[in-house]
Amino acid sequence: MRVVSKAGQRVPLSEIADYTIDRGVISINHLDGKREVQVFADLKNPKESASDIVDDIRETVMPDLQSRYPSVSALYEGQNREAAKVQNSAKKVFPIILFIIYVVIAFTFRS
Repeated sequence: MRVVSKAGQRVPLSEIADYTIDRGVISINHLDGKREVQVFADLKNPKESASDIVDDIRETVMPDLQSRYPSVSALYEGQNREAAKVQNSAKKVFPIILFIIYVVIAFTFRS
């Protein structure tokens, strides 16, 4: 498989990335009634920010893909989705926790 570099040259994927081809579960996954393809990756350089890389993919890679294949849409989840779940849970639970702390302090000091 060849990939087009920023300089416009076609280079083999093996020169720019380490990858393995594994046989996975044979099934077609769906999300909201549409076919789903999941892409997983690990950072080669842990000093780089995953969010910066995702932003770069959104700005440089996806517009070209979506112009060629208009039916393709992308969802950027993973750590982002988990962080959003924690934030939503905290918004619901935090006021209750504060109230319980207030009640415990009020009973402790009897005021």
